[in-house]
Amino acid sequence: MLKIALALLIPTAMLLTACTIPPNITNFSGVTGSGNLETRTYDFSDFTGLDVSNAFQIEITRDDNYAVEVTVDDNLIEHLKVEQNGSVVTISLEPNLVLNRTTQKAKVTMPVLTNLTASGAVSANLSGFESSQDLQVDVSGASRVQGDIQPGDLSADVSGGSTLRLTGSGGDADVTASGASTADLADFPVVNANAEASGASRINLNVSGVLRAEASGASNVSYTGNPTVERADESGASSITGK
Repeated sequence: MLKIALALLIPTAMLLTACTIPPNITNFSGVTGSGNLETRTYDFSDFTGLDVSNAFQIEITRDDNYAVEVTVDDNLIEHLKVEQNGSVVTISLEPNLVLNRTTQKAKVTMPVLTNLTASGAVSANLSGFESSQDLQVDVSGASRVQGDIQPGDLSADVSGGSTLRLTGSGGDADVTASGASTADLADFPVVNANAEASGASRINLNVSGVLRAEASGASNVSYTGNPTVERADESGASSITGK
């Protein structure tokens, strides 16, 4: 009887184990960096936006000339996705890659930056930009964007444990931070600002005109600049404080 019971249990256990394996696991590909770096340059022009993902470290610098340079391990070249669609250049890798000890770096120069999307543990540094055109920044997935810039109005959405830290100055600002993220604009003075912080996030502002702020879920909005506070909604152990 014992032998019969074991014979029945073993196939059943194997079937249950097979059912717990994610059905799409075979769609993932593991890549360990070769350590041999290769640089590719791209002949793009007339772009004003960047969409960067897959843990790239990118330097974005203001210049009259356009240039896009990407450096990765040579065994990542076949997985690169660098393309221009209209006014936006995308720098990423193919989906479903599991990376181990890889290098992903990029350098971009452009005259004007109007929108930047950074997702998936990207680190981006901005320098030298000064324009009357508005700037939209979306930072997500544990990414980090920092640097010095002087745009027109600023629209920023920071989520998923990400950080936005800017210096310089702007016109008006519309800033949202969620999911334990930080938007630090204390050294980026603006005129008027709308701020919404949620999910243990922080927003630091320097506002001289009108401030409308909302904080929820153990979040904080702090401000300097002696603005007129038209709305200050606090809930869930959150705070809106002037310094």
